[in-house]
Amino acid sequence: MIGIKIPRLFVYYNVPSYAYQDRIISFLSFGWSIFIFTAFLNPIKNADLVKAILVSGIGAIIGLCTINIVTDFHKFTKTINVSEFWIETLCLSVYLLWLIVFYFRSNLKTNPQGNKYL
Repeated sequence: MIGIKIPRLFVYYNVPSYAYQDRIISFLSFGWSIFIFTAFLNPIKNADLVKAILVSGIGAIIGLCTINIVTDFHKFTKTINVSEFWIETLCLSVYLLWLIVFYFRSNLKTNPQGNKYL
């Protein structure tokens, strides 16, 4: 909201943008952090929320890959190195992959009545 783009926390940190775009991204990020925090508090009770977060994460990775492929970043400035965006997208993909792995590993555990948790 204050107009600071921190590298590694903001994927396209060195791409020029309008202040309103940065504000939209910041409040949507805040909203997503609330969803993720809610799922973290009780992943068993919020199993559907966990699934929705994982599916939306896959959609986000696909979106970032699409942006990286179709956008001519050199139109903005010649100093933009697109490989940095791919590295950040790869890191986010690895993080999401680990979340999915842990989700399925937790899904294998059962409660005392023999029912699956998730």
